[in-house]
Amino acid sequence: MLKKMTTVSISLAILLTAAACGGAVPESPSSNTSQSNNNSAKDIPKTDTKDASENVTLRFSTWDTASRLDTYKAVVDGFQAKYPNIKVQVESVPDSYEQKIFTSLAAGNAPDVFLWWNYPQLVDKGAVEPLDSHIKSGEIDPKQYYPEIFNSSKVNGVLYSIPNIPSTRAIFYNKALFDKAGVPYPKDDWTYDDFLSAAQKLTGNGVYGFVNEAKGTYTLQQFVWTNGGKLISDDGKTVDGIMNSPQTAEALQWYADLVNKYKVSPSPSASTTMGGGTEMFKTGKVAMFESGLWPLNDFKKMSNFSFGTAMMPRKNGKLVGVMHTSGFVVSKTSKNKDAAFKFANYMGSKEGQTDFVKLGFGLPEMPSIAQDLKTSEDPYLKPFLGMIKYATVTPSYYTTPEWSKIDAKLVNAMEATILGKMTAQEALDNAVKEIKTTLQVGK
Repeated sequence: MLKKMTTVSISLAILLTAAACGGAVPESPSSNTSQSNNNSAKDIPKTDTKDASENVTLRFSTWDTASRLDTYKAVVDGFQAKYPNIKVQVESVPDSYEQKIFTSLAAGNAPDVFLWWNYPQLVDKGAVEPLDSHIKSGEIDPKQYYPEIFNSSKVNGVLYSIPNIPSTRAIFYNKALFDKAGVPYPKDDWTYDDFLSAAQKLTGNGVYGFVNEAKGTYTLQQFVWTNGGKLISDDGKTVDGIMNSPQTAEALQWYADLVNKYKVSPSPSASTTMGGGTEMFKTGKVAMFESGLWPLNDFKKMSNFSFGTAMMPRKNGKLVGVMHTSGFVVSKTSKNKDAAFKFANYMGSKEGQTDFVKLGFGLPEMPSIAQDLKTSEDPYLKPFLGMIKYATVTPSYYTTPEWSKIDAKLVNAMEATILGKMTAQEALDNAVKEIKTTLQVGK
């Protein structure tokens, strides 16, 4: 319960009005590859700003559900103690988050600070403040952060957000099922062959070795990259010969074959019937489950449930992972930009982020936090932390603000392959043809 006179106002706003303003969405929008159609906020109004020394009230929006606002309160209270003249209203917007943010930007009444992940969308609309000046002033020290995480907040080399707790992806595995099948636990240097062999031995008697649950292409990217493929050119202008390259097709085919050829993973419909990957893992119907950090706390709370985590497998000595990142951005429409930056900077600071990590929200974004909290000594967190240095390829949505339209065609190709309707090469060739015809990419 909040104290009646608390200086932090927490609003459980499930729906913001168009004038007031939304992975994904549960973890973050980037944990879900469907991205918003950024067709709002075409002309972002200009605003005057107040000096941060005045008494001001800021609005901060997050896609996290109301149940998580107690965590935000703990961090915001720390900010309030440091800046008593700045009050913060926290707004939970778990539904249609992105569209509501764009609507509020167009109306000139967006939150002063809000969580975001797809920065090219905002930058293309001129919707957020660049933060490089705060690096030059020394208020932001890039050297404090893991470079893979800090650089994810940049577009064309310019910083647009203060990074927030990220999550890499790793393998959860059921130790009891491994022991029963006599299969050794995964090691951090295991290979695709090791993974497939384990999955085959673990499959049977109502148990699947693995659950294939990449319903969108964000997760698929790691398998494409590890196989030497890509989904789009670095300049965001070409898909032909890239999205349908032999390397990309081979990666998608391998992923689909886990269902259709090797039968170590249930079909998408069967997975849905059984409650999805997380539920299947909890109930012992699947031995391995690939995910971000989000379900870890729930698994740890289960009694008599023995599980472990491992880094993603390698192919031909290569490993590339994806990282789910987000950050605190300052709206162009904010009338209190100095105060808004102070809040965003505090939330992404060592002090603020340490609180988030302690409460189980995600990984440390700074080596110093990982050292202080001994994250690398936690057997569950160690593989996720180890995957940070392998998040070396920029996600496809960074290449163009139009990625969501391209991705929709790619999702269709992915689904057609996993359902066994086409080979990966056929499906990707078809996707490229549609993209070039309807979206004019590569012309």
